[in-house]
Amino acid sequence: MAAVKGRKRVSSRPLVRRGNVDDAQVMRRDLLRAASALFAVGGVDAVSVRAVAARIGVSPMTPYRYFTDKTELLSGLMRSVFDATFAQKQAAVAMHTGARERLRASIDAFLGYWEANPDHYRLVYMTEQNTRPAGETAATQALLSAG
Repeated sequence: MAAVKGRKRVSSRPLVRRGNVDDAQVMRRDLLRAASALFAVGGVDAVSVRAVAARIGVSPMTPYRYFTDKTELLSGLMRSVFDATFAQKQAAVAMHTGARERLRASIDAFLGYWEANPDHYRLVYMTEQNTRPAGETAATQALLSAG
């Protein structure tokens, strides 16, 4: 985490220049990578805005410039996973000309991505929010299991 001595900032991390789009994109990417690493270790419960900030060595308030809360952070993480999946499929499909070959390449790339990234699969398909039937809350689930 950055320490401040007098008026000088001491940190190994470069500052994000105000209004610099490239710096903001790098920070956003770093925040998402940290969230992904935390998720890989401890699931959704391990991901918090403070933990993400601590992992990359920034102020606990810094992530709030890029994500309003944990939900938006996780949503951004899922978006980045979908973007990576789509990019892998597009690259695989672009190498073929026939419809059948392109379809096979798309399917293989899709399945290959999830096999190579099991934590991403778990994030998208196996979190409690995604496996619970629509309209069922944790309270409803507790009542059903108690009865």
